[in-house]
Amino acid sequence: MWSNVKTLIAALVLLGAAGLHAGLYAQDAAIPPGAVNINLPDNSPLALKSFTMADSRATARGAALALDLHMSATLRNNGGNRIHGVTLRVVAQEVTLGGKGSVTYPSLNVGPGETFQVRIDMQLMRPSQVTGAPLVQVDLDGVLFQDLSFFGPDRLNSRR
Repeated sequence: MWSNVKTLIAALVLLGAAGLHAGLYAQDAAIPPGAVNINLPDNSPLALKSFTMADSRATARGAALALDLHMSATLRNNGGNRIHGVTLRVVAQEVTLGGKGSVTYPSLNVGPGETFQVRIDMQLMRPSQVTGAPLVQVDLDGVLFQDLSFFGPDRLNSRR
């Protein structure tokens, strides 16, 4: 008798978990490229050459969106100095726990006019009620040059 009850409970738990798991996939959607804003200042030594979203997905999790980002951007060095490091700030929501992150490339050697690729692979959270703004904002935080000069707002203290 006790064995049958345990088996029945285990079966119900597995069926419930399978139903919940299938329900989460129903709320999963691809993130379109227009939902991501890449912001490079006008006087920036970098220019955006191309941008792809690959498998980036947004999943509803209660009152929040879980953003699974897999992006790639090709940037061009428009300045006159060699670039030795780049930091990008990635924000889905400024005040939400898990709402922002960064990507740093500290070992570059990119000459003037050359291009290089940066990957953004991370997961962020944001409230699902926020409307009118892009899902993700990518900002240039800083560029470190060969002569150790620096360009950018340095909000993440990446100049060091």
